[in-house]
Parts: sequence; structure tokens; C-alpha cells
Amino acid sequence: MKVVGYADRFSVAPDETIRFMVSCELPTYRADIVRLIHGDPNSRGPGFKEELVASAVSGEYPGRFQEIYTGSYVRVTDNPVLRLRGSFTIQAWILPTTPQKGPQGIVTKWCDNQGYGLFIDAQGELALWLGNEGQIVQVRSGKALRSSEWYFIAATFDAQSRTVRLYQEPLREWPQDKAHAVVE
Repeated sequence: MKVVGYADRFSVAPDETIRFMVSCELPTYRADIVRLIHGDPNSRGPGFKEELVASAVSGEYPGRFQEIYTGSYVRVTDNPVLRLRGSFTIQAWILPTTPQKGPQGIVTKWCDNQGYGLFIDAQGELALWLGNEGQIVQVRSGKALRSSEWYFIAATFDAQSRTVRLYQEPLREWPQDKAHAVVE
């Protein structure tokens, strides 16, 4: 898409402010505010209908490309607090939609095979990866995650005993369920 944008909120009341962020691969783009009357372009219906709303924002703007990363995630700037030196716990609630897609980071501080993180591994299982100076240790749950099911997941590392415990707990239990795992 050549022009992509989003607003800082879903709706506003009269006299409230809304901001729009736009990424554009073109040198310029035009912005207008419209009242959407009917958004379905299907020729068997009334068709697409909009009404221009007079606004101070109407006009031409310089285009500026801003890369958009797909998926649900956040990047956090490196901080000494994130450089773990002792025991730790990482936990999250997840709804894996593509667990068989291949390795996917859930909560990680991982770069060039160094760091730590909770991942979905190549087999679709929950895994804790620990990497240091080119040596990587992976602890796996041994149970594939089900697609589109909520899970509580966690990993703990006890630096004193050098023990890892991995938790994979589905929100819904099924008879003869094979998705629950606690591995040490």
C-alpha cells in the first residue's frame, strides 16, 4: 500500500482533537475528512458513499515513509535492567495463531544467538532459549501449542541451582488434553 495511516483514538466528540499518523511512499498525499455514509462498494447494494466535511486539515502533505512491522509486538530499547545476571521469571498470556509457522519470539532479549527468551519453537512447542558466547540451551515443553487457544506460559531460572522450569497451561482443559506441561 502506498499510503497507510491510523488515528490516535477511535472516535471523538465535537470540539475534541484527534491525530492521524501517515506513512506514504509517494512524494505527497492529500488528506480530507469525510463522513462515511456507506462503505460497501458492492454493485448489488447502494455502493460506496461519502460526504466531504469542511476541515482545516484538508490539503496536500509531504509524503514520508515509515516502516510498519506487522504482528503484535513492541520493541524496548536496551537497558541494563534487562541484562539478566541471576534468577528470573518470564510470563505471559498468549493466543498462538500460527504455532506451526516456525520459531517465533514471545518475550525475548535475543540477538546474534545471545540472550534469553520465551519462544514458540520449530515444533510449535513453548521453549526457553538461553544463549551465551555462541552456546545455546533450549528447554522445550514437549507439547505442541494448539492454535487459537489461550495459554498462561512462564519460565523460571534459578541461578543458584541452575534449574529451569517451564509452564504451559491452557486456559481451557479438554478431556485427554495433551497441551498442559510443566517441565524442569
